[in-house]
Amino acid sequence: MFRVVLSKRSEKALKRMLQPERTRVFTALDELNINPLSGDVKALRGARAGSYRKRVGNWRMLFVIEVDRALVLVTAIKRRTSKTYS
Repeated sequence: MFRVVLSKRSEKALKRMLQPERTRVFTALDELNINPLSGDVKALRGARAGSYRKRVGNWRMLFVIEVDRALVLVTAIKRRTSKTYS
């Protein structure tokens, strides 16, 4: 089991979401707790190498896995746009 920690930016994004979207993201966060690489997860490249993204509808959760500490740090939750990964 991994411990999932949200950054302040991620917490703010959750507060701005509509309830149905928030529910889906919370379900995805629970999945990260069990297996961070399950579902629609891809490793990011370039400047964000070492990070991953998980797709949840129109939202993307960006996170880093620290295996030695059994920790998943969610650095951002963003609505998918052309500028999401820049």
